[in-house]
Amino acid sequence: DEPFPADAMPPEWKRSTRFELPARLLPDSLNKDLILWEEWGGLQMALYRDGAPVWFCNVRLQELSGLIHRLGLRLLVEGVVDHLPKTILIQGMPDDLAEKCRAELTRSFAQAEITLLPHSEENTTLPPIHRETPFDLPPSEAREERRLLRQRQKILSFATIAALVYLLVLLWGAGYLFIRQTALKRLQAEVAQMQAPSLNAQAQSERWHTFRPVIDPTTYALDLLSAVAAPTDGGQVRLTLYSLEQGNLHITGEATDVTQAYNFIEQLKKNPFLQEYTWNASQPQLAGKNSVRFDIEGTRPDTTHEAAGSQ
Repeated sequence: DEPFPADAMPPEWKRSTRFELPARLLPDSLNKDLILWEEWGGLQMALYRDGAPVWFCNVRLQELSGLIHRLGLRLLVEGVVDHLPKTILIQGMPDDLAEKCRAELTRSFAQAEITLLPHSEENTTLPPIHRETPFDLPPSEAREERRLLRQRQKILSFATIAALVYLLVLLWGAGYLFIRQTALKRLQAEVAQMQAPSLNAQAQSERWHTFRPVIDPTTYALDLLSAVAAPTDGGQVRLTLYSLEQGNLHITGEATDVTQAYNFIEQLKKNPFLQEYTWNASQPQLAGKNSVRFDIEGTRPDTTHEAAGSQ
């Protein structure tokens, strides 16, 4: 967990991007399950699986066999290795020490193939090499620093995305507001251009409504009465009430039967002189023997304007 002492680290060591152990690794072409060698005055061992190291540590000659056997069993149970060492290489040490190590290993790994590599041959044929992909073994402080850095980067990325979204919303709102303001200015210009013609048209309309009762025959009460009485020539319909007030024409009459009443109402609606009126007729009611009473009311579209002018 702590391969590097914190007090021996350079400044800003927690933010370093790579931590390397100064270890000498053997080439993968050896294809051994266990390698034993002497380095820095002590025995070192390494367990391999498929040419890659999975465990290494220093050992003592007195407990060499038992320690490696217990390590192998533990790694086998944990699934780190798939079998106990079957091929063993002893190198980088004097011949007498190599023989002692082989004797110790034979006690626990009697079926294993043990190879002794002389010390002189190791220096000429097996030079130290470096892995193409270096190890990165950060201590706990560096791991915590990396975790905080990733957390800050994640928060910063979220904040950046939120700022970009907010900026896009602002740009969209500004563009939409600009379009609306442009359309409003255009409408204001069109309204300003239409103001003078609309005032002139309003003045002409007011003049027409002022003089219409004098110059328009369709507003004369007697002429309207003549048009209303035209469908009664047969004598089967008799008018009992005729009223004209501020463009509202109210007619009440009696007919010999319901058919004649409806016929009168239909002819009244089709009269060209009365086409400007909107008619509303109620259902004829019996008024006596051989007599039905009906009511019909007509309204001109400019009735409201005339009422307001008279007020």
